[in-house]
Amino acid sequence: MAIRGALSGAWPTLAFAVVAVLALQTPAALAAWPRLRPGAVRGGARMRRS
Repeated sequence: MAIRGALSGAWPTLAFAVVAVLALQTPAALAAWPRLRPGAVRGGARMRRS
C-alpha cells in the first residue's frame, strides 16, 4: 500500500500505511499480537511428524 501510494502520489494512503506499520511496532501491539516464530506454538504442544 505504501509503494502504491508513493508511486501514484496518494499521500494520505502512504501516510496511513506508514502510521499503521509504526503502530504495530508498539509494545501494546506486540503484546496483543506476538510475532510468529518458526517452531513456536501456543500452549507448548507440538504435533509429531510421522
